[in-house]
This record gives sequence, structure tokens and C-alpha cells, in this order.
Amino acid sequence: MSPSIELPADAVDVWQGRLDVDDNEMDGMLGSLSASEQSRVGGLLEERAVRQYVVSRVLQRQILAAYAGGSPTDIRFGVVAMGKPTLSHPNTNHLTFNTTHSGSLVVIAVTSGREVGVDLEHVRPIPKALQLAKRFFSDSEFRMLEVTPDSERDRAFLEVWTRREGPPKRAVTVCGGGSRAGRTASSRSPREHPVSLSGRFRSETSSSVSSLRRATTGRCGCRGNGNGTLPELPGRQMKLASIFAALTFGAAACAPRVSVPTDEIEPAETVGELGMDDVNVESVNMSPSVPMLRSSSGPAIVRAQILLDRARFSVGVINGTAGKNTGLALFWFQKSQGLQTTSVLDSATYERLVTVTGGAAPVVTRIVVDAGLLAGPFIVLPKGVYAQAKLGCLCYASVTEKLAERYHTTLEMMRKLNPGVGFAALRPGDQIWVPAVETNSAGGRPRVSRIEIAKKQSYLHAYDAAGRLVYHFPSTLGSQYDPSPTGNFRVTAVAWDPVFRYNPALFADVPDNKPRAMLPPGPNSPVGRVWIALSKEHVGIHGTPTPETIGYASSHGCVRLTNWDAVSLARATASGTPVRFIR
Repeated sequence: MSPSIELPADAVDVWQGRLDVDDNEMDGMLGSLSASEQSRVGGLLEERAVRQYVVSRVLQRQILAAYAGGSPTDIRFGVVAMGKPTLSHPNTNHLTFNTTHSGSLVVIAVTSGREVGVDLEHVRPIPKALQLAKRFFSDSEFRMLEVTPDSERDRAFLEVWTRREGPPKRAVTVCGGGSRAGRTASSRSPREHPVSLSGRFRSETSSSVSSLRRATTGRCGCRGNGNGTLPELPGRQMKLASIFAALTFGAAACAPRVSVPTDEIEPAETVGELGMDDVNVESVNMSPSVPMLRSSSGPAIVRAQILLDRARFSVGVINGTAGKNTGLALFWFQKSQGLQTTSVLDSATYERLVTVTGGAAPVVTRIVVDAGLLAGPFIVLPKGVYAQAKLGCLCYASVTEKLAERYHTTLEMMRKLNPGVGFAALRPGDQIWVPAVETNSAGGRPRVSRIEIAKKQSYLHAYDAAGRLVYHFPSTLGSQYDPSPTGNFRVTAVAWDPVFRYNPALFADVPDNKPRAMLPPGPNSPVGRVWIALSKEHVGIHGTPTPETIGYASSHGCVRLTNWDAVSLARATASGTPVRFIR
């Protein structure tokens, strides 16, 4: 008998079935098993395990017979390494398959001429997800989970988990239904890596078995006989539905919902990863390749951080490292744009950043230094509060520090962009390279109608009158001993270049018998360049002299931002603006 379904060499078919069959169906399925299979069923103690084995084996026979031709009873199974089942029937030597089940679903992947694996997980609460991720996941995967909101972390954890489970089984992972997480596809080649799929199984209420259309690796070669059936399964019509990504052969996408764009399906070794040692004007201004986007540090991250800054999704300090603050900015930018929220820089996110911020203009630009940029005074900043109180101002310590703050970056980044330049020797008319953090392409400076501060995730969000998120700022919030408040407040005033009144009685880590002090204004003041007073006494939103600590330290209850973020917020916020602290 000829096959009823043809499987091209470059295709994978992924079939979905349900395990929750009724008792009459279960009895019929048991009767169709071979003697050895029925013997195995007799050794299974749990009803759930019996149902998983019986339904999965019957569906395997029905599906594989449709590819091989002949009757399901002709299908013969063997076992290879690690107990993985294989086929021993003469007409099925070219076929490989793998099966997984979770909850009430079973998924079977079928391909030809190569190994395949499949993994599926029912979305459920995962206790200690971050601890597990810290132990078993990569640094970038852990960082992504760390900045994922609590309400979405279980699903995000399981998506990473299935990506890791699929490849050892060889390696298709699928997202099943609205309540399932899954993903990835790859061939046996060690040069290929898992690629996310975000397809949805079609709901078939009249049938316990449905499938996904095959995804091929040709030029957008998604195909499938949408009305094809498996007549060997009485009473059940098994239709080919749709799959939303291709394999890891460098194929083009074949349908609109691809979690990782298919231009990212390429050998990881084709382009070497660039790191911080490779940061310079040329490398940052260069459009990054897909492997560069996956970097944890280096030119592509510097570029993305500048674009995020332009889009008003601040990363804090532009430092070339994809840390917690960059992950947060990516997550909320992706969410605001309707993209998949991964907290990871992918090509879809990068392309949207370029569009939102006005095209592919250089992100590092040459400026002519004027007298204002070089103007002091510059001071030697003492460490002690009482020594600082004796100064006339808490000014910048150097021209380099002033330039770094002006362009939202670090002293080290300024030096990388300007090797050999002595900043202390700059004169008006000299030229230097700086991050191009200011642009009008993101729509100017929108006014703020309300502010929301997330204490656990350490960020501040500002919304316009239409409820749109228009500013995202990483923040430092209170500690266990000096907690930030919870509840609703309002902005009462904005004070520029404020004097800081040091009162030990307000600080849990300072003895109350220490004297008070008045610290002069300046960018190196404990409250930075601006104080946004709130209706909660002694609590405000303000800048900081140490921007690199934002999001990684704790305050005495106030909300710390980088000086430049605090200035941006203050310029867009009026007295009376509602402010809400959430957990």
C-alpha cells in the first residue's frame, strides 16, 4: 500500500493528540496493541502512565503507517540508546520520530533521514524558578528570567526549559495550545542551534487528534494537504493545521508568528562574537549581524543601549554589557511594541528600535567641543559627608566625568570611543566621538500624567494622558531597613540643584547621635541634580553621583535615578502628578 502522506526530505510534521480519551476508546486502543505492548501495560501501576503509553503508542502506529504505507499493525518498534524508540519496519527505515506528553496532550514529531526530538510542558507554577535557572540555565537566560514580571515568569521558565530539553532528544520543541509552553527545532548537525517556534495547535473539539502543517527548509516551503486525513483511525479525522517556523537549516519563515526570526537560523560559528575589547566607533556604528545581537557585551549591546535610550527606555548607564537594566529596558520596549517579551535582543526587537528612533543614523557621532562642555569647576571629591559639607559645590571631578554624564555613559566608554584623547587637555573647537543619545525621532518629550514605581523590579514608569508608557527608568529603591513606601502619593514640587540636608535620624545605618549637615548642590550630591518632592515626608525622586549603581544597590527609601533620567523626568512632570508605589 502506498503512503497516504508524503514527507519531503526537508520537512518535519508535528502531530498533536489528546490523552483524555473515554473508557470505550481506551478499551479499543488496548486491544490494538501487540502482545509485548500489552505486557508492558500490565506492569504500569498508575492509570495516568497507562493512558499516556497506550494512547501515544496507538497514535504513533496510526501516524507512522500513513507515511510508510500499510496497516498500523505492521509498524514495528525497536529501542536505541537511552531507551529512545525507533522503527524496525523495512518501509520505515528512512523515518524518525519522537514523542512527548504533558497534561492532557501528546505531541509526535516525524521527519526523514535525520534525528528529531520534541518536548512539551504544561504551564504551571514553578517553585524556586530563579534558583533553578541560576543553576541550570545560561547567564543570558537567567538574566531574562530575572527581569521577567512574576506573573509571566513560570511560562518564561518553561519555554527555556523546553528549549533545553528538545535538543538532547533531537530536537523539535513545540508550543501547544493556549496553556502549553514549548519550543525549538534543529537537525542533527552540531553546527545548528535550537530555534523557537510559537505556533498554536488548532483546537479540534470533535477529534482527539490534530496536527501541524509540515515546515520545510526550502524557500519558505511550508506546505501540506490541509484536507488530508488518516483513515486508519476510525471516527477521527486528523487534519494538517499550521506550523509557524522552520527548522534550523537557514530557512525562511513560512507563516507570520515566528518567535525567533528565521534570518537568525544560521550556524553560530559563522561570525565571531565581538566583546568589550572590540568596542570602537566603527564597530558600534556598524549594523550588527544576528550572532552579534546575541552577545552579552560588546559593540552590538552598546548600539542597542543607545537606541533604547533614544526611545526613552533607559538602561541607566550605557556600558556595553547586557545586564539587568538592559534586560528590563528590552522587556518593556518589546511589550510596548507588541513584540514577544524575552528581555533579549533579537532581530525583530533591533529592527523595531531602529524604526522607532528614526532610522539607521549613526549611534556614535562626532561633536565639536565648546566652552560650556569644558567649563568647571572640577574638584577633588572627599568621601566623608562632613568633609563634603565644607565644599562650595559637589561639582564634577573631571572633564571626563562631565562628558560621560552628559552622554549617559561611563568614563571607560568615552575612552574606548576616543582612544589616545586626553580629555583634560581638550580645548574649544576640538572634536570627540560621543553616543548620540538625543534625537527628536521618538516624538519629542511627552508630558507625564502619572508615575508608577515597581519596588520589587526596581523601575519607574511614567505614562501620558492616554495611558501610554512614555518613559522607562531603572531605579534604586529602599532596603529592608529603610523601605520605600507603598501606596498613592503625588508630586509636590521640583527643586533644581538642591541642597541636601543630611539627617542621621532618617537613616537606619547611621547612629542618631551623629550631627546633621548641609551638603552643597552639584551633580555629585547624594540627590544629584534634581529633587522631585512627593507628598510622603522625606521621600522623593532624585539623581545620584554613582549612576553605575542604579538598579543594583538600595536607597534609604527614596527613588534614585541616574542624573540624566531624573532631569528628563523632572522636565516632563508637574506638581500634582499622581505617583503610585507598587510591590
